[in-house]
Amino acid sequence: MKIFVTGCAGLLGANYTRHLIQSGHQVIGIDDLSGGHKAFITKGENFEFVKLNFENEVEFSQVGKDGRRILEIEVEYQTEEWDWTGDLDDAGIFIFSYLLYDYKKKILSLRRLKECVYTLNLLRQKMIPSHEKTELPLLGEFQVIFTLYEKLKHEEMSWEDCEEYVMEQISAHQRTN
Repeated sequence: MKIFVTGCAGLLGANYTRHLIQSGHQVIGIDDLSGGHKAFITKGENFEFVKLNFENEVEFSQVGKDGRRILEIEVEYQTEEWDWTGDLDDAGIFIFSYLLYDYKKKILSLRRLKECVYTLNLLRQKMIPSHEKTELPLLGEFQVIFTLYEKLKHEEMSWEDCEEYVMEQISAHQRTN
């Protein structure tokens, strides 16, 4: 399973990351390095490190711009079948970037990639209460949605089950942060 770990350069996050990798998972580690240490960052085949801090909307917007730049520069994405990506907002581009790994590994077809990006963006907008109600940071919202995506890869869930799962994930995030 692909798992998203925030704070991967901190003592707990680094140890948890190593445990997940040893258990056979692929880990995408995110940290802004404000409290952690570069020396704690795991290295290896099943680990990808991303230095990000989404506390600031401007920084999140930059991720969207970077994602769009990749879509504009990479020859692979210059055909009509990729035109739909031009309609994505920054959140959609972030979700697209996450799911692109599964597309490249042939876990998702192009049609399924498009469906998943649109669906996950809709789920994020409709199922996650406002920041004022949850105090969930932007990165936390994506962590909840990507956790749901990984679960949906392995089992079918009704809309109600998805809502319940999202609320459980939000509660778990609030308890640990």
